[in-house]
Amino acid sequence: MIGVGWKHWCWVLMGALFVESLSAQIRIIPRATLDSVAHPTTVADSPMRFADAGSIRFGTLDEDAAPWSGSIRWHNVGKTPLVITRVTTSCGCLRAEVERRPVKADEEATIRVTYSPKGHPGVVYQRLFVYTNLSAAHPTAIVTVEGVVTPSKSLSAGYPHAMGPLRLRTKEIRLGAGDGEVRVACRNVGTKSLRIELDTLLSENGWLLMSEPLLLEAGAEGDVVIRQSGATQPKKGGEVHLYVRGIAVAPRERMLTLYTE
Repeated sequence: MIGVGWKHWCWVLMGALFVESLSAQIRIIPRATLDSVAHPTTVADSPMRFADAGSIRFGTLDEDAAPWSGSIRWHNVGKTPLVITRVTTSCGCLRAEVERRPVKADEEATIRVTYSPKGHPGVVYQRLFVYTNLSAAHPTAIVTVEGVVTPSKSLSAGYPHAMGPLRLRTKEIRLGAGDGEVRVACRNVGTKSLRIELDTLLSENGWLLMSEPLLLEAGAEGDVVIRQSGATQPKKGGEVHLYVRGIAVAPRERMLTLYTE
């Protein structure tokens, strides 16, 4: 009995040490930190003024079309020169070319953008984060790129976004004012049927999610249906993150983003 008890407590101690070691390796990132990365705040009293309120609209593109290019002008309304140090984007489908010269007070300059529609059907809402010599931590301005990409006629190209065996037309959806329901076309490319539901533990409150049909058979096409539930309305101009349950992939791979108007 003494030997058995000693071995038991040795295993308990080893397990505790393992958990402590594993916990030390896991870094929990606060929600506020994640939000600050996804939605950085601009510098106070930014002197960059953009045409069209900093929005670029390309209208409608076909997914099979060549990349679209456009430009937007900006004006330095400050008292000191501005130099664009870097530009980051919310998607690899979006690229920007900027003038690196110092833009003096009351002068103008241009930012050129290129958007590649391939693999991004649906409503487009992407952003450029423009950093200058005013701050390395906060963008001086945020430019939005908006439009609509019509899906490719090729069936395989029509579902470019993967969640394991589930393929979707898009993972980013624009929710217009008054829209109580939105749908995303999907296809089950696996060998087993799928039952798609909302992961309520990870998702924000006030939403329902399901597939239509409820049981998506192997090889079948359908819709992922998203509905608002309850009287609470989403914040205008914000983002809602919903996670799909029923697919054995990491949470970040089964996340849908709703952009609210």
